Amino acid sequence: MKKKTIEEYREEVAVRPHETHAEYRKRVGRQKRHAFLMASKPKWWEREEEVKEYKSCVQRVVAKVAKEKAEMLAKQPTFREKQIAYDEARGAYRSRTFLEGTLRMKGIEPEESIEDMLIQYEEWKTDRDIKAVAVIATEGAEEIDLYPVVDEEGWFDIDEEE
Repeated sequence: MKKKTIEEYREEVAVRPHETHAEYRKRVGRQKRHAFLMASKPKWWEREEEVKEYKSCVQRVVAKVAKEKAEMLAKQPTFREKQIAYDEARGAYRSRTFLEGTLRMKGIEPEESIEDMLIQYEEWKTDRDIKAVAVIATEGAEEIDLYPVVDEEGWFDIDEEE
């Protein structure tokens, strides 16, 4: 069968008489969806299957939504993380008052320039993180203390038990 060109198709359509919606429906002979649904009364066993299918669908959707909600909440940053990001963005961790106060609180005498104090602060943070890893490695992952003992200089005391 040869494919028609667009011109041939246009000529064929042009000779067709115009048909109203009612004439089309009469020719096709199909009732409207609403009339069909109202005329068909399902049997009780058909309805029972629909109800079972609907309930199983609802259970699947509820489980999926609960899973997505849990994933969303897990990805959401905590208030502390948001506060730290906000403070970093406004430069709070680079201020003289913050660095001096933090270093003195940890028992470290601050340097004169902000850059030197920032280096001291970063060194203290990395040393603290390394010691925290050592504490976890020596004590075991099951016995992680969320509030470890810190001495006057800001070091974790591995030997002392609470």
